Amino acid sequence: MAESEQPIAQWQAQLLRTVMHWARVEAAELASGAQKYDLAADAEYPAFVIFAANLDAIRTQRENAEAMAVEAGIDAAWVRDVREAALSGSAQLPAPMIVPDRLSRTNDVERFIADLLLVDLHQLERMVVVTAAIEDRQATGRWSMTFGPEKVQQFTDNLVLRHQRVQAHAHGAAITAAEGERLWGSAAQAVRRQHAVWALAATETDLAASYLTFARITPERPVPPYIDIDPVTGAPLRRAQSLLPSPAAMLVEARATLRAEFVTAALADSTPDAGLDTGVAITAALPSMHSGNIAADQVSLPEPNPDRGPDQEHDMGP
Repeated sequence: MAESEQPIAQWQAQLLRTVMHWARVEAAELASGAQKYDLAADAEYPAFVIFAANLDAIRTQRENAEAMAVEAGIDAAWVRDVREAALSGSAQLPAPMIVPDRLSRTNDVERFIADLLLVDLHQLERMVVVTAAIEDRQATGRWSMTFGPEKVQQFTDNLVLRHQRVQAHAHGAAITAAEGERLWGSAAQAVRRQHAVWALAATETDLAASYLTFARITPERPVPPYIDIDPVTGAPLRRAQSLLPSPAAMLVEARATLRAEFVTAALADSTPDAGLDTGVAITAALPSMHSGNIAADQVSLPEPNPDRGPDQEHDMGP
């Protein structure tokens, strides 16, 4: 990028960040619902009226930000991609939630890409732990719901898509080896544990709702339009020094983390005066969890190629 173009690009990135901000505020408002305003409501202004008015005001801000971004010369597809990523991302972010520290970047363009990487990474990790939790409950007779084949296929498609987007953002932000260790290496175990704690505490309805949310059709692309790519190969021009594990490997890790958190919870619930040896209690409880020693090649999740372009198909696997 020429030096004279940098101020324009940074200004456009800031406009996209504004779109992302209001989309995330909108998602949070939708997630909280009208009950949030029960205490402020009265006969003249019921909670649903206050909620509708606030939601309309937020959407107006978001739509104005989108219009300003397009008028500034930003491709409408970029704006749409950012909006959809932020809307779906914020709705899945529980509070409080440990998230990686914001990645340090020198300009707004790189900072924008790095921020969206964190959004996609959070969704991917949540999708993986939802898969592991449902799988465990199915195997132990604690799951009664069924999803149609179309929903299952769409969820799998979206999981692969999310993985591809994280890879593309990692390249676009030129993630270093140290940053990769913090985002998806051993240093990210605290984040994985919190996902596992959520999954263990979630009701069947909670897990099903999360699954179906992630199984919605999305217009997002494997390689977002703001990532510079090679016109011939479709691969990102910038390269990351560290890439996250395959979906299959992430599922193995999620299973192991669920098992570890289950053991921790069982230990916490066991007391010396309960008349039962702690070791016996844990041994009795453990068979309900899958073994953590599952090889990655035993998992049916597909392994996407991080260098594939946005228009290339992927093998969905069984």
